[in-house]
Amino acid sequence: MESLKRLTKQSRKTTVICSIHQPRADVFDIFDAVLILSKGGNAIYCGSTADMIGYFAKIGYECPSHANPADFFVDLSSVDVEDGPE
Repeated sequence: MESLKRLTKQSRKTTVICSIHQPRADVFDIFDAVLILSKGGNAIYCGSTADMIGYFAKIGYECPSHANPADFFVDLSSVDVEDGPE
């Protein structure tokens, strides 16, 4: 991932798109932007990783300080909202 990040920095015309399920926190920190899809493929977030924690906190889903944001938001996106709370 660090090599891919360097590639994007060397050439502003290069975009790297990766599909990664639950990256480690140190890998997640490398990302500039993310797209999180819910079950069924609906986008629940598309934007910068720097803004993501604040965005979700603002709508009532605060990521615990000890949690890996990637794990927290992937878990959040996999909740089946049609079934309601368990």
